[in-house]
Amino acid sequence: MRKTYLIHARIVDGVQDTAIEDGILVFSTNLTAQKGGRDDKITFVGKMEDYPGFPKEVTPADVVVDMTGYTLTPGLFNVHAHLGLSMPYKAYRFDEMGVPYRSLLMMRRACEALNCGITTIRSAGGPDDIDYAIRDAVDSEMLLASRVVPCGALNIAVGGHAWNNYISTMYTVQTNSGQRPEQRLPRAHSSSRSASPAARPVPTKAWRISR
Repeated sequence: MRKTYLIHARIVDGVQDTAIEDGILVFSTNLTAQKGGRDDKITFVGKMEDYPGFPKEVTPADVVVDMTGYTLTPGLFNVHAHLGLSMPYKAYRFDEMGVPYRSLLMMRRACEALNCGITTIRSAGGPDDIDYAIRDAVDSEMLLASRVVPCGALNIAVGGHAWNNYISTMYTVQTNSGQRPEQRLPRAHSSSRSASPAARPVPTKAWRISR
């Protein structure tokens, strides 16, 4: 178990009325468990003077980071995001990107979100189960990005809100007369769609750094 010491930081913990000046945050990491930091444990948050174990307990395997001039806060949550959204809406519905390019775009946006201090994203809908793939990549520490809590594809009526943006799932409907009131419009690429797994609980042990 490795410990990380963030020292001499200004800490806004969301609990106290004022910021902690010259603070220290200590957390431990299980290096053998690749679970996207979900096994990390914050062991202390407070003033440097109130943590007598530093620097005596620091071992060669531990990490010490001088946070002088920086502020630590709990990680931000984006509770409604469409990582694959393309704006402005067009007057027609067509998959211009295709699944491979959209996957890279959504992955990049999840990485950019983390750089902005957003540690968790609630995906409010997207096509092709890409948000699930990003979630799994982050959880397995294959990708350094915001954690993603997906909800799966959106089901939107033809002509409804965002129907002409390729973030939703459109269905071909067979009527009693045998005619189709809406046909699936072309896509640049096709992919198989599998049942979406249940979303995992939102992680809470994440912090952001600002200067």
